[in-house]
Amino acid sequence: MAGSNLLSWILWMPMLGVLGVLILPKDKTTWIKSWALINTVITFALTLILWAKFDTTQGGMQNAFN
Repeated sequence: MAGSNLLSWILWMPMLGVLGVLILPKDKTTWIKSWALINTVITFALTLILWAKFDTTQGGMQNAFN
């Protein structure tokens, strides 16, 4: 996964989470909470991948959008 694609996924995952919450029925609170947790964990995992790819020896912008 290229850096710019990873940044795009990190940016848009919360938006996908919001759409998922809006689609789920209001009375299914367990589903809503589960969806929110899954979305948050995926977003966090993506940020950890980006952090692991960060090179402290390189100056300038890293993983910038093209």
